[in-house]
Amino acid sequence: FPVTITKWFNGTGGTGGACSAAGGVPGAADNATFDGASGGGTVTVDTNFSITTLTFGQFTGGINFGSSTPTIQNVSGTGNGTRTISLGTAVLNITGPTQTVWNFTTTTNLTFVPQQSTIIFTGVGTGARTFNSTGLTYNHVYVSPTSSSPKPFNFTGNNTYTSLNFGANARSIDLTNTQTTTTLNISSATLVSPNFMGSAAGTATISSAAVSTSYWMIQNLTKNNGTLTCTNCWDGGGNNSGVSITPPSSGVVRIVTGK
Repeated sequence: FPVTITKWFNGTGGTGGACSAAGGVPGAADNATFDGASGGGTVTVDTNFSITTLTFGQFTGGINFGSSTPTIQNVSGTGNGTRTISLGTAVLNITGPTQTVWNFTTTTNLTFVPQQSTIIFTGVGTGARTFNSTGLTYNHVYVSPTSSSPKPFNFTGNNTYTSLNFGANARSIDLTNTQTTTTLNISSATLVSPNFMGSAAGTATISSAAVSTSYWMIQNLTKNNGTLTCTNCWDGGGNNSGVSITPPSSGVVRIVTGK
């Protein structure tokens, strides 16, 4: 059954004072939490909103993002509540500049429905950012900082995507486990330093069709189901497979590794 939320409160289960933001809903500086005391049913998002964090790992209901375009610094769905998350055709802008910006480490009792959604990590890193996800399937995921972002963006867990996209400002992509995607897009780096893809320790695996790019340092990366061809790139230690690297005659590059 649908749920209509007309007012948010500062405490769990409707305790505490009502949210003071316009319309009684959270604002850009607020944190929104659905927990075990939030009731059941499906909450359908029918407005665009901007908040700091969204947490729903213990929620015992559903959230349907519909066609919304929310802006959120950090999303956490990790937990064991019997919950269903439907992303619809939403475009989620995730702006957190550091720490774990997407957390689905524990997916017990989770039904995750990506539908035709797009998740864009637009934050410019002030520190390392992490995408923690355990065995989920996504539609389109972009790491596309709004300006040059040399701090690492870390992927953990084995996940599947319709498309996985690294924008030109994503200058350090650190991978763990296996990321399987129908389409892989890696923007060619500008000639700046450092630019890194792969893993700082261990080996990461990307499975996708063949793809070409330029100006990266690639380290500890296994590329399956099609070669990663990198022109004017550096080999960060020789522990790569399924990767064809042509070094630059001079200059510096970006970095992509397996963790």
